Amino acid sequence: MEVPFASVPPSSPPSPWLASVSEAAAASLAEAFDQLLTVHQLALPAWLRRSLNSTNMIENVYSRAGDLTGRVRRWRNENMVWRWSGAVMLRAEKGLRRLQGHSQLPVLMKALGRLVDSKEAVA
Repeated sequence: MEVPFASVPPSSPPSPWLASVSEAAAASLAEAFDQLLTVHQLALPAWLRRSLNSTNMIENVYSRAGDLTGRVRRWRNENMVWRWSGAVMLRAEKGLRRLQGHSQLPVLMKALGRLVDSKEAVA
């Protein structure tokens, strides 16, 4: 099967191929298309790009949060939720590994700065 977005420039909307498979998926992709391709537009080094192309880091933290709060049946108020959220994230942090390409994070910071500056210039 041919990859539908392989030759699509980053600023183009998704091709009609996905709409033929699922209208909801096509609408969702069209809505978030610019944000999804930001990692590619930043021209990051390979290790950093590889790490940031996946949502595994976020899913790992969500899974850990679910493990730690799964037995809480009654959230008394908003403050309790905020306290537990902070405590869970601090506890989950101990089990996280270092980001592959972490030494290249200054490159990411510079690229994000350029992206923000260019979007502010357009606005």
